[in-house]
Amino acid sequence: ESAVVAASGDGHELITLAEREGPSIQKFLLALLYKNLSTTAPLIPRLEQALDSAGTNDELRLLEACASRVLHSLWGVSLLRYESLDHGAFRDVWPTGWKWIHFLDKYRELIAAVLPSFDVPHLYYTSMSFIGTLADDTWVADVLDTQCQPRKLFARAWVCLLDSDYAIDHFSFRYLGINMRRSTEGFHGPWDEIIEGVGGEKAVLAAIVVDYVERVTSHATISLDLQYLAFVAYLIQGLFTDAHFMESLCEQGAVKIITCAICKLAPDLCSTESIEGLYALLGILRFCIRTGAGYHWVAHSLRSGLVSAIALCGPSGSMEDAYPEWLDWLVQTMTHGLLFKSVLLEVRAEWPNITAAHNTLQGHTIFEKWDIFTRLAGIQLEVLAAYEEGEFPRHRVCSNAKCAMVAEKTNFRRCSACSVSLYCSTVCQRQDWRLGQHLDYCRRYKFVQLSAPSGHDAQERSFLRAVLSESYMLLRRTAMKRRIEVARCFPGRTPLFLFDFTRPSAAYSMHCMFGVLPDNDHTRIFVDMVQRSGGRLELHAMRIQQGGIQSRSYLIPLHFDTGATVATLEKLATAESPETDIAEIEKILHSTAFEVYGDFLGDLEKLGISLTLATSDSESVYHCSG
Repeated sequence: ESAVVAASGDGHELITLAEREGPSIQKFLLALLYKNLSTTAPLIPRLEQALDSAGTNDELRLLEACASRVLHSLWGVSLLRYESLDHGAFRDVWPTGWKWIHFLDKYRELIAAVLPSFDVPHLYYTSMSFIGTLADDTWVADVLDTQCQPRKLFARAWVCLLDSDYAIDHFSFRYLGINMRRSTEGFHGPWDEIIEGVGGEKAVLAAIVVDYVERVTSHATISLDLQYLAFVAYLIQGLFTDAHFMESLCEQGAVKIITCAICKLAPDLCSTESIEGLYALLGILRFCIRTGAGYHWVAHSLRSGLVSAIALCGPSGSMEDAYPEWLDWLVQTMTHGLLFKSVLLEVRAEWPNITAAHNTLQGHTIFEKWDIFTRLAGIQLEVLAAYEEGEFPRHRVCSNAKCAMVAEKTNFRRCSACSVSLYCSTVCQRQDWRLGQHLDYCRRYKFVQLSAPSGHDAQERSFLRAVLSESYMLLRRTAMKRRIEVARCFPGRTPLFLFDFTRPSAAYSMHCMFGVLPDNDHTRIFVDMVQRSGGRLELHAMRIQQGGIQSRSYLIPLHFDTGATVATLEKLATAESPETDIAEIEKILHSTAFEVYGDFLGDLEKLGISLTLATSDSESVYHCSG
């Protein structure tokens, strides 16, 4: 050890010592050489000479392995550190007697056998940097896929990075991040290998990620490390469709940590690193919200201070000029979340901050989206208040057409086989089973129920029905007029009304479209359901945005206590006297007809039914197909 310390200032003496001492001291030598990067240039010829003289002798093979590791470390870190290594320079300094395939084979053995035993995480990142330099050569990249197994390399580097306090070289990390992005495009990322690297436990990986984000953003001197958060964003991007992993992130408190970090960085974007770090944090939050249960993340984010974070980011010139789409996207996702009760409860609690942010963000790029969010939030909060006061009917209609009793839903029991039909008594259930053809449709109704949304609990579904009911009542007059027009264009067909909540604007929270169901294998069960009701049932669909990119269209029946309303509308369609339509519709609106939405029947996409507009007009007829 004293000899190594004495020789630490001279790279040539270190190599001589390595030749004499053999492998027992190689790890320590490598660590010293790694730190003493100023001696790289004079070491290269000596290392080349040692490699060229390697033969069959075991000691020379050990020397070759040691020299190779040192050489790889020096080229992969020190030269990349100064960005002086391009393809031409690399070939100029590489030993001329070596073949590419010979080097790659040696490098693969080095990675597989030597690196896992080292305690120096730099070597993993050096490997990534080295591969990043070579991978632009198509032929080399093809060989790397087979020889170096980059998926496992990336996975190993990932686990070592996130679960270590070891400070890493800036350029090494940057090349590692570039290759992670490249690997994501090339072979969907080494996500399975990463999970395998933590014992296959996704919850463990989630905990490591959350701990790393908190560690990087909690220190006072973090400007250089902030850009490394982009690496975490790559991982979230690769795994955001994994429900278990995303739920684990949420349970580990990721939302609060990310939101607090955004609030910490936003006021002081004084460097490129801090801007890139904030961009990565917004990206991580974005991919979290893009999941199917994204509205849960919106609620957690609001509770954790997302409004304050956006208010801080919006006026920031650097952030607004560089990455305005991220802030727009977050606000738009918050707007989509206004359909859900859990989100509205958090909006109500944050309302003072929301109104304050409305004043702060005026004049900035994000204000238009924020203004839409604020306006619609005020409308939806009124709906929530009315819902909590019991203003929306929670009645049901007996499925037996001979009865059609209207009462509170507690007075009904579901058919235990299909969970769709409701009956006020066993007498009605028996009668509908024998005479109402429920015997023929019960099993098919079960299939419909299995496609019902599983991501919403009973309270969320109940509130969604209230939102739909409020929208329908506002457009009831227009809906009846459109229904007559559709019946005239498509006589004898089953109408379907679509309320689209995925395109909110400052004036409207939804768009209403009208069409007909085709009679095919996918839709026949619903056509029969409407026909069997005797005019006491209409089919409506509600399209909502559940996450950042996932929209779902749910089929919801509208029940009437009698068939008089539908019969009158069909009679008007047959008469073809548009001049009398308005007067007759006004009579219906002032009648005592009972209308109430039933439970969700199913997800149209899962049922194989697609909806497409026939024209560009948002209130025109659309095509519905199976």
